Amino acid sequence: MTVYVDDDRERRGRKIPCHMWADDFGELLRMADLIGIARNKLRRPPRAPLLHFPVSAAKKAQAVALGAVTTDMFGPAEYVARRNGNLRMLDRIEEARRRQAELHRIAS
Repeated sequence: MTVYVDDDRERRGRKIPCHMWADDFGELLRMADLIGIARNKLRRPPRAPLLHFPVSAAKKAQAVALGAVTTDMFGPAEYVARRNGNLRMLDRIEEARRRQAELHRIAS
């Protein structure tokens, strides 16, 4: 089973939160316990599209050090689209990634 953390990069005040989710709920809870995230921080559908914990950059680094897999900012949407078999959404995510890569190339 895998735990994932994304790179949201959407600033909320002074913080830049990330999302942590997993293939298995038990694995998600174990990782949250290991890195010191309170279980009451868990975000659940329908208020969130994905069962996840919001995590700070520091908690993300701890999770990665313990084996979590990093994704880009589209990781959560891709995960949900793959789980639901939403091929149209997967195509849109791929196009968004291409546009983002092009913007980074132009800016470099």
